[in-house]
Amino acid sequence: MGSNAFFPISLLLLFFFFFIFFIFLYAPVYGSSSSCPVSVCNSSSFMVRFPFWQQDQPPPNCSHPGFKLSCSDQGSTVLILPRAGEFLVRNINFTAQSIRVYDPEGCLPRQLLRFSISGSPFFVDSYVNCTFLRCRPEEITGSPSISAATVDCLGNSSRPVIATSSEALANSMAEKCEKIATSSVPVSMVKEDGNPLKLSGDLQLKWDVPDCRRREEEGGICAFDSNFSQQIGCFHSPPADLGPKSQFLAILSGENPAVL
Repeated sequence: MGSNAFFPISLLLLFFFFFIFFIFLYAPVYGSSSSCPVSVCNSSSFMVRFPFWQQDQPPPNCSHPGFKLSCSDQGSTVLILPRAGEFLVRNINFTAQSIRVYDPEGCLPRQLLRFSISGSPFFVDSYVNCTFLRCRPEEITGSPSISAATVDCLGNSSRPVIATSSEALANSMAEKCEKIATSSVPVSMVKEDGNPLKLSGDLQLKWDVPDCRRREEEGGICAFDSNFSQQIGCFHSPPADLGPKSQFLAILSGENPAVL
């Protein structure tokens, strides 16, 4: 009778011992990290984490306004700016607090015709006024490539579209060509000397709030202190290269990057 009662008690003690051992063994790795989810779109090579978020209903301390991303049907990471439209994300630099985006249809100039980042947490360093003109081929005199750029995706062979940051050139061609618009183009899309224009690359956006640069440089990550606070807290980041056992434990603890 006594031995039968002792047997289940021994099992309970053994289970309790391994449970405590498990907690103390792995708490240093995960116990100090933020509980905000980390995700990756199938076709992207970077992780999405605070202040960005992808879930429809993320934890309250993880969803910073204006930083919502989503995954396209093709597995790309998507950023929608309230007054500029939809962009695909090339990469995110959390230390520099910058995000590189590009046009899903490969025609960034079309986006720039109505570009505005108002209503979003992002900014660009500076802008330059750029005039878009639709001309006939014979009306494009001189060497447009020196002071302007042909925008293939906005025109065709019979009515090419050019873009120039030169006010003098824009004025001289105004009588020959149809003026489409004059827009403020981010300087990151223009070569330093202003010519020629570079309108086929990526667009770099930056953010200042929340400011986690110092913590990122130290190898940590940020999140809101709690579900009811807008104060930013700093946490130790879990190791990026986890072994098989740690990956399994990460899955159990909810810290692993979820592939969407």
